[in-house]
Amino acid sequence: MKVTEAFATVLRNRRTDAGLTQAELALRSGLHTNFISRMELGKTQPTLESLIALARAMETEAADLVRETESLTTATRRAPRPKQA
Repeated sequence: MKVTEAFATVLRNRRTDAGLTQAELALRSGLHTNFISRMELGKTQPTLESLIALARAMETEAADLVRETESLTTATRRAPRPKQA
């Protein structure tokens, strides 16, 4: 799974687990509802500033969101190909 898709899944799951609508998350985080929607669709990624704002709005740590995203991407990632001389 690509990082953008994995983050979309994590964000949507965390938001719904927190009982928030996209509009409520946008209001709490200071981000635009369209931006929240685009992230949940995997069409865009947050900046570091946005990631921290999202985490605070959902009362979690940004590192937790990154960790969950990473776990979804590394589960299906292949080992890098060796460089050819």
